[in-house]
Amino acid sequence: MHLKYGHITNVNKDDHVVVKLDGMDNMTTDYIPFVVPNPCIKVNPVTLNALVAVLIDDTGQEGVCLGYVNSQTTSKGELNIDGDLKVSKNVSDLKGSMQSMRTTYDSHTHQNDGKGEPNSKMSQGK
Repeated sequence: MHLKYGHITNVNKDDHVVVKLDGMDNMTTDYIPFVVPNPCIKVNPVTLNALVAVLIDDTGQEGVCLGYVNSQTTSKGELNIDGDLKVSKNVSDLKGSMQSMRTTYDSHTHQNDGKGEPNSKMSQGK
């Protein structure tokens, strides 16, 4: 069995799902059981096009859908990371983006042989 990810394309009355597997030439599974679609919702618990994790055999047909994969996480409060943080998209806070800070920093100069104020300051807003 292999752990794969994909999107739900179909669901039957027994909450068995068909999943289009990512990175496998758009291969789809047969109807496979969804372990626990969503225990908090009793009506239509399966969401079409939702990203899910699947345990699947070598043929890509027999297996089980393990559940939804959350593709966005929101954390309230302090977040500590013990390791590297690599981001493939933009990083921003309430004052602006890291890219806007880089653009300003890379193009700035100082007056009085580098001892004076910079000619441009970091952005104070988005």
